[in-house]
Amino acid sequence: MGDGDDYEVETCTAGTCSRRRVDGGWVIAEVRTGPWGDSPWVELTFVRDSERG
Repeated sequence: MGDGDDYEVETCTAGTCSRRRVDGGWVIAEVRTGPWGDSPWVELTFVRDSERG
């Protein structure tokens, strides 16, 4: 993976999924609970990805 690439990392435990993704220079943390595919992602935080690279 090169610098500046968009990516996402998803982890699920005990019925809750969380993910962190980079989109257009923003790092976005999201979470969802409930049946997979039925629940929307809820944005928790987003920060400018300016500390990297």
